[in-house]
Amino acid sequence: MKIRFSNEFLIMLNSHSYSIYLLQRVIMINVIYRKYFEKSEFIRFIFIFISILLISNIFDKSFSFIDNILKRDKKTNQIKTFNL
Repeated sequence: MKIRFSNEFLIMLNSHSYSIYLLQRVIMINVIYRKYFEKSEFIRFIFIFISILLISNIFDKSFSFIDNILKRDKKTNQIKTFNL
């Protein structure tokens, strides 16, 4: 890399970029369909941006939790079972 950003917000956006990509359309369709904030585009933009960040964070944490539960054993390549 020729340029490195030390901004924590940009690093956080990078770590959630795939989930943001997946979920942005769902949020935007929902906000536009329900006609939230029709008169103020700036407030609509802020609302969509914050909600996308929150939902992508929840999405990533839930899938990392599921991934930790379903880890495979490296030697036998079988899924480890846990008593929940």
